[in-house]
Amino acid sequence: MHAAELQVLAGGGIAGPMRELAAQFESASGHTLVIRFGTTPELIKLATTGGPFDLGVVPTEVMRNGDA
Repeated sequence: MHAAELQVLAGGGIAGPMRELAAQFESASGHTLVIRFGTTPELIKLATTGGPFDLGVVPTEVMRNGDA
């Protein structure tokens, strides 16, 4: 199995816990997480402009905006 680099979007308010979980995940899996933290408006822009990401840990407003 090859290690992967996974792109994650996350709200800035959960930066501390996400960094802790990321370290544990990377240690256990060998995969790398590249986390982009931002505010809800920043995350909406990132999620709706076609930029690649594998996982979003974001407020529900980010995904609702994508349906508009």
